[in-house]
Amino acid sequence: LARYDPSRFSHTSYSLRPTIGIYRTSLMKIWPRFEATLRSIQKVLREKRFHQPSVPWDEDLLESCEGLLYSLFEHLDDCESILKCCFPLGQEYKRNPHFREYQRDIKPYRDSIGRIVNRIKHNQCRLRSIVFYGNEWASLGYFVETVHADGAIGPDPRIHQGGKTAFSYSRDLRHHFAWLYVISRSLVKAAKAILGAPQKWLWNQQVRMTE
Repeated sequence: LARYDPSRFSHTSYSLRPTIGIYRTSLMKIWPRFEATLRSIQKVLREKRFHQPSVPWDEDLLESCEGLLYSLFEHLDDCESILKCCFPLGQEYKRNPHFREYQRDIKPYRDSIGRIVNRIKHNQCRLRSIVFYGNEWASLGYFVETVHADGAIGPDPRIHQGGKTAFSYSRDLRHHFAWLYVISRSLVKAAKAILGAPQKWLWNQQVRMTE
């Protein structure tokens, strides 16, 4: 995005910041929440209070995790705003084949994280910790809880298969990080297909050089 002349985009028509600014601002919200989640995991593993049921140990971890999930979902909206800026105001960009291809590329991730965020936001579902541990090891995870048909609280079957599974942080954080790369790659592919090959744009000197 930084290689495009800002005049190629219609961000001002949509009252948005330049596209590279949208992208950087979005990531700047994600990285601190990744770091906060990792710090919380390290703290839990260091203190090892999870084997004492009466002692709270996971508030910071669940709060950090929920914040990360929200910022990742918001990142998808931010990336869509970037593609919207590739079109003049009033043009039906959602019918563009390259925009639709981008949506298909990210659909598996958008559907999965969207279910989690929407269930938390609109159905009073909450994150609940789960931990397996031994004398020298521990594996932390979480699930999205809901009320089952029998009135019991447990993993939401709309998110967790059969209402009997959970997410491991070891897998989940890698999963989100990998999808950030996939989203970025798909975003660049769509932008190039819509706008054509970029020019090199040196923001500091405001000098353009054709490739």
